[in-house]
Amino acid sequence: MFTQYFGNFLFESGIITRDQFKHCLQEVPARRAKLGVLAMEAGYMVPAQVEEIHGLQLRTDKRFGELAVEREFLTPEQLERLLAVQPSAFSVFSQILCDEGYLTYGQLSLLTEDYRMQCGMSAEGFAQFKDNNAKPLIERLLASVTSGQDKKDLVSIYLDVFAKNIQRFISLDVVFGGLEPADVMEEEWIARQSLCGAHSMITALGADEAAARAFAGAFANRDFETFDLMARDVMGEFMNCNNGIFSLNMVERGSNLDMEPQEIRNVQADRALPGMLGLRFSIDRHFYRLYLAF
Repeated sequence: MFTQYFGNFLFESGIITRDQFKHCLQEVPARRAKLGVLAMEAGYMVPAQVEEIHGLQLRTDKRFGELAVEREFLTPEQLERLLAVQPSAFSVFSQILCDEGYLTYGQLSLLTEDYRMQCGMSAEGFAQFKDNNAKPLIERLLASVTSGQDKKDLVSIYLDVFAKNIQRFISLDVVFGGLEPADVMEEEWIARQSLCGAHSMITALGADEAAARAFAGAFANRDFETFDLMARDVMGEFMNCNNGIFSLNMVERGSNLDMEPQEIRNVQADRALPGMLGLRFSIDRHFYRLYLAF
């Protein structure tokens, strides 16, 4: 998730082209981050030290970690921790940016901090965001919601669960837009499910047919040539799965919710419910909207 946001920031700032951005994203699954990027990401080394070690590697047959410890840029314990870390998507993306010559290590470090400042996040919140934790982003989205605190808390819990499940089951390449009042459910297909209890709510996921087909395919890990009955059932099952996890979350907070059967509707310009919120998001060039009403 963070990789998409940061890459889009670089593209919109004119630092990389759309083709370069696309190339980096496509290379991420097949590449591993090198220790230099991991060391900077962990705060163990600064860009100049990484560049120095890379320069030394041109002159000696030693590995990055060995040289970094010799130069006392890393302790043996830090090196061990880095070697044990599974590289994040952002680490790999960053390494590709540098390997392809789109950015230097120094530029990468400065631009990452520039993006943090633009996001208005604390260092702690930004570190969570880089780790694909959506909570700092959700806090920003909720700033535009004028409802009472109880409703904000409920929306926050739901969006946190939803963001985790999108990343877990659909794609890490998700970008969330604004959270705003929704007067009309304008998408072609709507997967809808109601939850009843102390915090009754209606949830819905909207998409056009191509986006809905792609979403169902990602969840089922198969290709759907058409958005047929099976594909529709899969999209509905995602909502059922997500809302089941959300309901368990609420039980832990002392609130029981009963889920009604999900339904898939083929409708456009369907009037939304009073007070309904809509969250736009995109995945791999497809656009969606999550609806919540209380």
